[in-house]
Amino acid sequence: MTVTTPLTNNSTVSATSIKLGSTITVKGAAKGGSGYYNFAVLYKKSADSSWTTAQAYKSNTTVSIKPAKATTYDVCVKVKDSNGTIVKKTFTVKVTSNALTNDSTVSATTVALGNAITVKGVASGGTSPYKYAFFYKASSSDTWTTKQDFSTTASVSIKFAGAGTKDVCVKVKDSTGTVVKKYFTVKVTANTALTNNSTVSATSVTLGNAITVKGAASGGTSPYKYAFFYKASSSDTWTTKQNFSTTTSTSIKFSGKGTKNICVKVKDNTGTIVKKYFNVTVK
Repeated sequence: MTVTTPLTNNSTVSATSIKLGSTITVKGAAKGGSGYYNFAVLYKKSADSSWTTAQAYKSNTTVSIKPAKATTYDVCVKVKDSNGTIVKKTFTVKVTSNALTNDSTVSATTVALGNAITVKGVASGGTSPYKYAFFYKASSSDTWTTKQDFSTTASVSIKFAGAGTKDVCVKVKDSTGTVVKKYFTVKVTANTALTNNSTVSATSVTLGNAITVKGAASGGTSPYKYAFFYKASSSDTWTTKQNFSTTTSTSIKFSGKGTKNICVKVKDNTGTIVKKYFNVTVK
């Protein structure tokens, strides 16, 4: 006489509470009964009467379910042995809303005219992947300029055309099509005049020794570039030590005694140039 232990359904679910957009993993498991096992997995909203089949009877033991709504679901796992005996096991899974949040940022809320701000699209919640769109306008205007339509690119640079208060809008869209906006106000200040603040390390030097010339600037529109020139005061011809470059310092060693002239030119990002002159005595 063969004694068979009763068929037992030992199936499990990965969680009984998840966020919308997440997946439930169902693992079929059984003991007892006779021979081999097959598993069927069904699910439905708890408020509904009809079931959706995630898997008809198969030997496969793992099934994934991704609920489409934030509500309570019933998950049923059926185990059938080789004699046709069926044992059910039902789980209740709560799916909670995972609201899409727009966490985008701007690099500055005050910027000098001619300088750019960086706008970074950041999102959480909802259902990834996310896409970002960026827009801007003068606060006094009703018309928005599109910097970037919806794309996976999450960062843009915006340089405003005039001084005043500007509005920036970042739209975040998740894979379900939900869109959340976030607004920023940016003040663009008019530039002060470009000023040449360059210096020399000495105005008197012994022949054979060098002086250091340092380019410095303020106002205007950064970034700045610097050019350095020198000549004997008795000459009309300048020697170029450095043409316009972001390098801010140079060393000059004069070839003879007497009074020498140095000229430092500063150029800002708009092309405005301001000169500054120094007299150096070489002994």
